[in-house]
Amino acid sequence: MLYLDIHTHKDKTDEGTLSPRGFAIHPWALDSPAEFHYGENLRLLELLETLPYTSAPRIAVGAMPLEVIGETGIDRARPTPTLLQQSLFERHIRLAEKFGLPLVIHCVRSQGLLLQMREQHPQGIWILHGFSSSTANVRQLRQANIIPSFGAALLDTRKGLVHNALRDIGIDGHFLLETDAANCTIKEVYAAATKILNVDPNTLMKRQYELWQNIFPHMKLEISEKNS
Repeated sequence: MLYLDIHTHKDKTDEGTLSPRGFAIHPWALDSPAEFHYGENLRLLELLETLPYTSAPRIAVGAMPLEVIGETGIDRARPTPTLLQQSLFERHIRLAEKFGLPLVIHCVRSQGLLLQMREQHPQGIWILHGFSSSTANVRQLRQANIIPSFGAALLDTRKGLVHNALRDIGIDGHFLLETDAANCTIKEVYAAATKILNVDPNTLMKRQYELWQNIFPHMKLEISEKNS
């Protein structure tokens, strides 16, 4: 059984791990264009915007099939004006809507604006990666039909607010797990989540498989009876 990691920056995923392939211009690219290859990625974004609608499994960047648009979003901790970031984010939202792909979102100090934008774009699957906030905020996401993704914060015993937010969702709720750029494995994130939720590993694995199958219906994920 594979560990499902919804968002990672690792060049090579850990053995026994599955992560979706995606494309987007990160909001940090607007103030650090060389580091994030802004010019090259902007040209690619423009190319994708010109393509006609098609089904998700047939969209590709080079030889890489696209399964998500992301990460993209708004980061008010960065110097780029919010309106400029919002304009770029809107372009990615429209791209995800056109191709029917999930949107993986980077959101810092911007949840209120994100919720406003969700009201304008209620369709499609939105995933807020790296959730590290409170139960109140996760409830707002739930009402807006935005799925939070939890990562390394679950391994930090000082992050009680984040742990409580996951408990509030519960094993039957909608949440995903990730490594992002953290120095940890997805297996460690899963282990932390099982402790916080007080469930056995196989129960968590099965729930994540169910959620992934809804998000990526073209993926053929097999669920075994025992966690491997």
